[in-house]
Amino acid sequence: MARILEGGRVVPGHLASAHVVMARATGLDTMALAGVLRGAIAEGVSPAALKRSKVPVLLLNGKADVANQKVQGLVELIPHAEVAACEGDHYSTPFQPSFQEAVVRFVERQWAVLG
Repeated sequence: MARILEGGRVVPGHLASAHVVMARATGLDTMALAGVLRGAIAEGVSPAALKRSKVPVLLLNGKADVANQKVQGLVELIPHAEVAACEGDHYSTPFQPSFQEAVVRFVERQWAVLG
């Protein structure tokens, strides 16, 4: 199904094509939907692997997101993790200027380190 979504085209007779049609009708990004689908079925990353990570990570939560406020466990597991908060909840945060500003600041800091 993810391959069909990534291609973004309707394949006659393939059930996954219904998702492409739905995405088009609602204005959703088929590549993003494919990524979500792949992530939902992917194997999890072990705590030991997270502890070995050298990749900077931004843990960004919406202030109104009551489901995902406990990030301390991740901060302890990921050595290069940074926490930020923005406006919005679980579904609206990516559309908030504070979300976009936090991501840009994080990327700028990483860029400066590579500089």
